[in-house]
Amino acid sequence: VPLKRGDLVMGVLSIEHPALSAFTEDDVQNLESLAAQAAVAIENASLFKATQKVTASLNLEDTFATICQVAVNYFKVDHSGLVLFDKDLRIGKVVSEFPKTGIEGSEIPLIGPAEEKLISEKKPLVVTDVPGESGFEPVRGILTDLGTCSILLVPILGKDRLLGSFGLDVMKGQRVFTDDEIELCKIFASQAAV
Repeated sequence: VPLKRGDLVMGVLSIEHPALSAFTEDDVQNLESLAAQAAVAIENASLFKATQKVTASLNLEDTFATICQVAVNYFKVDHSGLVLFDKDLRIGKVVSEFPKTGIEGSEIPLIGPAEEKLISEKKPLVVTDVPGESGFEPVRGILTDLGTCSILLVPILGKDRLLGSFGLDVMKGQRVFTDDEIELCKIFASQAAV
């Protein structure tokens, strides 16, 4: 029976018996239930380990780098980046990314429909088809150079203002981020606001 997180198979739970047809339909259902519980336990342990890794550093740059690296590994995406906004919400600066592609330090004008939506609504922004989305014109060059097909942008919120955004980039085809993934990504973003 597969151990699954959404559509991702994390492993297999197997039981064996020397007799043919030794297991009933109830046995199969019980094993499936146990596999689902085991998958949740593995997921929780993985998230706990990731959170410990992120909060272990007191250095802000190290914390940002760890958030990006852990997110890439945890969400199985191709790239992650963290952008901090100026106080006037006109310019964003890429302060960390994983893996390194050379965009760290780049300044991004916060104009255009995608950025304005993130700023005004302060809610995650999911775009499954980045090349077909017209709202990314100010950052089209960066996204094209990265080869981004799908993106999840989550606002980094401080006590009284928007501090920046945390993004997950998928380059190997389109991806639909689940509600659970979006919620977990919000946790990663909140670590950057601390």
